[in-house]
Amino acid sequence: FRRTLTENAVLAELDLRINNLTAEGSVALYEAAAGDIAPAPGADGGADVPREDPLRPLNGVPLRAWKAKPPAFVQLTKAQMRLPEAIVLRQTLRASPAGTLTTLDLSDNEIDGKAAEVIAEVCVRACALRTLELARNTLGPDGVKALARMLAENVSLTSVSLAANQLTRKGARLEGVECLEDVLRRNSTLTALDVDQNEIPDSLSLQLQDRVM
Repeated sequence: FRRTLTENAVLAELDLRINNLTAEGSVALYEAAAGDIAPAPGADGGADVPREDPLRPLNGVPLRAWKAKPPAFVQLTKAQMRLPEAIVLRQTLRASPAGTLTTLDLSDNEIDGKAAEVIAEVCVRACALRTLELARNTLGPDGVKALARMLAENVSLTSVSLAANQLTRKGARLEGVECLEDVLRRNSTLTALDVDQNEIPDSLSLQLQDRVM
C-alpha cells in the first residue's frame, strides 16, 4: 500500500482512522502520499506497538494541495494533537515554502514539552509567521523553554498565546518562564504575549509583560 501511494498522482486526502498503525507507520504512509519516501517502519525487525493514527487531525486537509498551494492560516484546534501529530504537521509544512505560513492555531490540544519542541522547529522555519496560538495545552516548564529558544531565533512573531499551559507546575517550577523572560529581553518583534492561568508569580508576570510593551 505504501509503495502504491508513492506512485499515485491523484490522491488528495488520506483518512486512516480506527486502525492499529504505529506512529512511524502512519508517518511513512503520509510521506508516501505526499511524495516523500521514508524507510519502511519495522525494517529492523522490531515489534510495532499500536498507537493512535497521527494523521487524524489532518483529515480533510488535501496533503498534495498543501505543496501546490500552501496555507497561510492553519487551524487545528481540539484535534487531540500530541507528539506524533506534531511530527506530521512539521513534515507537511516542511514541504511548503518557508514564507507562506502567517498564523498557526493549535489551541485546545494535548501538546506537551516534547511536542512543543517540534512545534518550535516549525516556527523557526516559518519566517512569515505572525501569530502562534497554543492556549490550553500541557506545555509545562519544558515546553515553554523550547518555545523560548525558538523566540531567540524567530524575528517575525508578534503575538503568542500560552495561556492555561501549566507553565510553572502550580508555581513550583519557574525555570521555563524565567528562560522566556530572559529571551524576551533581546526579542524586539513580539508585542503581545498571553500567559494567563499559569500560576506565575505576579512579579515575574509583570516582567514578562514589560518585555513585550
